[in-house]
Amino acid sequence: MELRQQLHRDIELLPESVLQAFVVIAREHIALNRKQSNDIGEKRRATFGCMKGKSWIADDFNAPLEEMKEYME
Repeated sequence: MELRQQLHRDIELLPESVLQAFVVIAREHIALNRKQSNDIGEKRRATFGCMKGKSWIADDFNAPLEEMKEYME
């Protein structure tokens, strides 16, 4: 059975007081997720050149590794 269908069936069995609490919690959860999604979306907007100077390559980048010496012979 699909999860949504099962949830609808189970909700029908809840007493009114529990259902009200469930709705409040669900709405708070949805609002929090939307806010976090918006915050993440805003933080991820990169502009051209924003990483300039943030990375580097070692001078010996292409040098053979000691650990691989026996495989390279």
